[in-house]
Amino acid sequence: MIRQLVNEVKEIFESAKSAPARERSNWTITRAGVNPFVHRQHYMQLLINEMYLAKEREWWVRYAPVPLIATTYLYGNDYETTPIVIGPNIFKQFSKDVGDGTIIRNAPVTTLHPYQGGSVTITVLFNKVEKEDNSEKVLDVLEGFADVASPVTPMLPFASYLKIAGSVMTGMRVLLNLPRTKPILAYRETVNPQINQALIPSHLVLIDTPGLTEADKKKFRVINSQLYHGDSDENAKPYRGSDFILLEIAQGTTRTDERTLSFYPLWQETRKLGMQSARQNGFWLQAKDHFNALKVAITESPDLTEPDVKRFHRQYLDEMKEIRTGGAEEANLKAEKQDAEILKVYQEISKELDALDEL
Repeated sequence: MIRQLVNEVKEIFESAKSAPARERSNWTITRAGVNPFVHRQHYMQLLINEMYLAKEREWWVRYAPVPLIATTYLYGNDYETTPIVIGPNIFKQFSKDVGDGTIIRNAPVTTLHPYQGGSVTITVLFNKVEKEDNSEKVLDVLEGFADVASPVTPMLPFASYLKIAGSVMTGMRVLLNLPRTKPILAYRETVNPQINQALIPSHLVLIDTPGLTEADKKKFRVINSQLYHGDSDENAKPYRGSDFILLEIAQGTTRTDERTLSFYPLWQETRKLGMQSARQNGFWLQAKDHFNALKVAITESPDLTEPDVKRFHRQYLDEMKEIRTGGAEEANLKAEKQDAEILKVYQEISKELDALDEL
């Protein structure tokens, strides 16, 4: 299934090129001083920083823009492909009107995952779909996948998305085979650090303008995750000359969304058992068993870097220690309170017995 999906993305790309998708300018912009990705040390995520569509080209009126972005990388023990279709609904969620066109900003197209080594392949197909015939019906189906089965939807486990990713590609193939669908841009690149190709945080610029020279490209710059054009940062202005896509290969070092990860419910149960152990000691044995299972789940998680594995081990262990210590103190306080109450009862009994001596 994995190899089949990889091949299907490649075949759709080759089909789009032969359609043909026009040759357009593309290049990479990197920041100074960035560090290459180190496997199991950095997180990686692909985002659309910006996508600009000029109104004068009849977008939204006659044509629907439908980009497909598919990323192939090592996840867990296998290479996985995560295709996502950017359709009208996602445009509504992330876009805004800028007068002469429409901008979509900061839309994630992969989840945040550790870079686990090996090659990374990015495929981009930008399609112009004429809004007639059955195209809108196919778009509705693809939008359904984008809403419910997107790889960046927290409600859906990533493993579940991978099982139905093939359906996204099938819908895309149907759309591309419609006579009124026109691929206008096709891009595919593989970066493999194993053969000394640098995988670094960077921006990929895809512009619907042919023949840009190297001197032209140097006038483009990325400021605050937006594409600008000018001789310097000071005089540069937001670029609006042509339709374009600005992709970012982003790098991260720490996850703070652990509540969305598969091991988190086990942690919640472990913590609950730890707190219950203050009232009944047998719960502590169950809590320890759960915690040992939790350590294994965290260690084997394909969604964590090695530093975060160690961080969550320590964080959860410290919290369990605090729960256990607090529970013991609470139990001691209860015992002391009970002892004081019993002593008071004994004192009252003693007073009553002394009163009997006077009879």
